Order: sequence, then C-alpha cells, then structure tokens
Amino acid sequence: MRGLLLFCSWLLAFGLRAQADSTQALVISAAYSLPLSQAQVIERAQRAWAQTFGREPGATLAPAGDRPDQLEGSAHFNFRSRDITGREETMGRVSYRVRISATNGGCDVSIGPFRHSGNRGALRGGTDLGVITAGGPAVKRPTGLSGRTVTGLLAEIRYLARQRSEALLRNFGALLRDEP
Repeated sequence: MRGLLLFCSWLLAFGLRAQADSTQALVISAAYSLPLSQAQVIERAQRAWAQTFGREPGATLAPAGDRPDQLEGSAHFNFRSRDITGREETMGRVSYRVRISATNGGCDVSIGPFRHSGNRGALRGGTDLGVITAGGPAVKRPTGLSGRTVTGLLAEIRYLARQRSEALLRNFGALLRDEP
C-alpha cells in the first residue's frame, strides 16, 4: 500500500506533460513537491540549473523581472535532420525559454516555446520553421520546401524537443531534491 501511495505521489510530482492543442506552441512542463521554503527552492533551482540547462549551448538564467519567486532562462540545441539530407538550409538551432516558479513547498518548470532558425550560412540562406507547434502543420510553411518535407522536419524537431526536455527535467528534478 505504501509503495502504491509513493508511486502515485511520484506521478503527480514528476507529471511531465506537453500541450496537445495543435494551434499552441509546444510547451513542456513539470511540477515538483519539495519540503522547502520559497527562498530555499530558488537556491536549489539555481544549482540544479547549472548542472542541467546551464550546460546547454547559449544558456542564460536571470531573475524574472521584479519577481523574486521566478527565474527565466534560455538555451538552444543544434539541429540537423537525420531524415532529410542535403538540406543545409534547415540545419541550425532550436532555441527555447525556461521559466522556473518557486513557491513554499514546490517548484514549477516550463520549457517553451521552441523556435527553429535555419542555417544562415547556407548557399541559399536559412530556412526557418519558426515556432514549433504541439501538433499539426507549421504555422507558416517556408518557401522552397514541400508540405511533406515540412511535416517531417516538424515531427523530428518535436520529437527531439520532447526527448531533450524530458531528460533535462528528470535531471533537474533529481538535483532539486538532492541534499547539498
């Protein structure tokens, strides 16, 4: 019984969820329960950031405006399609924002929106897919790419974004709970 209760609380604490509405930007979030004050949660979140998101290319973290209970950061990962070869224009980066909200007893983290920027150094210039949606077609189809190609690129970027985000959130949560 105790094991079942622990498993259920784990599911609630680590409930990774992605928005499913196709018109919405892809955002992945997690909530963590911690027996700490808001100030302690912020301190641990900053340490956990340094070991997870902080190791991503271009990572930055700062307080969110005048809100002492929130941190905002950004980073990116480099993208090169495995499925579509010979398209230097689509290579590039997928940038994302991270928002960390601390409360007494908890921490909420959301990652997104994700934005694809193509390779500006390519012969024909970069091809940007823009904001990555949670599902469905691209917000605006780039010129020079077929609908099938765009659909494949979006699916690949969504998969990579979810995979990378969920791994970062798992590690972030483990470090958040880790005793210093």
